Amino acid sequence: MDKKIYALNQQIGKRLSETHQWLTCAESCTGGLIAGSITDVAGSSAYFDRGFVTYQ
Repeated sequence: MDKKIYALNQQIGKRLSETHQWLTCAESCTGGLIAGSITDVAGSSAYFDRGFVTYQ
């Protein structure tokens, strides 16, 4: 994964954890790429609730 995207996902995760918020993702054309990049970060289960992929 691109290092910039990984670093951004770490920052987002840190902010979500600090504020006790959850992230849910719905995507189509990306085919799960967004949810996949978020869950590549260790500990993301603390703030990532679920992802929906509606790609056909």
